[in-house]
Amino acid sequence: MFMITIRQLLNKIFWDKRENRSDYQLLIYDRMEKKLIKINFDKIDGLDRNFLKINDKNGLKYIPLHRIKIVLKNKEVFWKRSGF
Repeated sequence: MFMITIRQLLNKIFWDKRENRSDYQLLIYDRMEKKLIKINFDKIDGLDRNFLKINDKNGLKYIPLHRIKIVLKNKEVFWKRSGF
């Protein structure tokens, strides 16, 4: 199986017109709650170097890419961080 980095995958989802962003969800490790949280890809405003930019009711948040543990496509595991 061909493995790509999370940054390559996110860029593909953002820029490849064949991809539908609403098909994707990210499972991100929340350090405060000590659990995985699910974020719909539609909520992501963009990438900034090694961070996701998410604009929610509390304003703009930056989430480090290393906290992304799993990417789901149509509710199936599409990408998984090595060792997780």
